[in-house]
Amino acid sequence: MASRDLGKELLHIHSQIFNHHAALNGESKYFIKEFESRRNNREHKRINEVISSANAIGHDLSECVDLSSRIGSLQEKVSAATKTANDILSKERNDDEVRKNNEMKRDAGWNVFLKEMEAAKQDVERRHRERVNELKSEKKQAESPGTTP
Repeated sequence: MASRDLGKELLHIHSQIFNHHAALNGESKYFIKEFESRRNNREHKRINEVISSANAIGHDLSECVDLSSRIGSLQEKVSAATKTANDILSKERNDDEVRKNNEMKRDAGWNVFLKEMEAAKQDVERRHRERVNELKSEKKQAESPGTTP
């Protein structure tokens, strides 16, 4: 019997030394319990974040819908402003063209005026020379001894 008790004792010692199944089982249950409790906290936080994001998106979505309803009128205003700007630019171009045409007409008229003034000046100088020559010839005739005035 002593040998039987000794064998049981040896098996018991051997199982305690080399068989860690019970301890590992307890550790794994503890790890799973801790993992699930921490995971639940993280999942809870993530769900709250998702809910707050969804609320913010809903608020932003309503603003987007309001803004989208204003896009039509904004587009009309932009089109009107663009048309007005193009009209102003075309008017300025037309004004520039009119101004250039008027300047060309004025320059042409000025050139005609200068030519007429030059012609009038030459005519006046010619008549003046003729008159001076007439007066000289009259003076010579008056100074000649055979004529009496």
